Amino acid sequence: MEHSDSISYITTAEIYISYGDECLREKKYLDAFFWYKKVRKIFKINGERIYELKMIYNIIDILFIKFADPDATIYWKKKAIKIYRDIGDLNGESSEVSDIAEIIEKVIGDNKVAIDWLEYAVELDFGRDIQGLRQDYIALMEIYHKLGDKEKHDHYYDLIVNLKESYR
Repeated sequence: MEHSDSISYITTAEIYISYGDECLREKKYLDAFFWYKKVRKIFKINGERIYELKMIYNIIDILFIKFADPDATIYWKKKAIKIYRDIGDLNGESSEVSDIAEIIEKVIGDNKVAIDWLEYAVELDFGRDIQGLRQDYIALMEIYHKLGDKEKHDHYYDLIVNLKESYR
């Protein structure tokens, strides 16, 4: 690929992003989705600008949240997880995993599957991200409280307390 070709597709992508941004400001969500999806394809074909691609996925899942489609939102978040994993960004991956757990719990209403996703987030955060780990534990504690499982609720409460004490 020649340098001018590279500049050409980047310029095209930037123009499309500006079109999508304008559509979002005007609350034309389907039009914005159209433009962002075109940008995604440009970046995917050229294998570059992974951070912009992540941004596109985040914007796309916002569009789906506007349409209240949890399955589509989860679909795009899984794509974002793959990108985060490919570039080695554990914070991004963990954040998306936690978001999926929250959607599954609060929108879909499947606490058991949400627990599985949160346990995966704990694995990603353990020994690396104290704030993320704390949030994961709190979410698990709340689900177990809602399920009436006092033993597991108390277990996560104790983990949260010990987590605070271990970092004083």
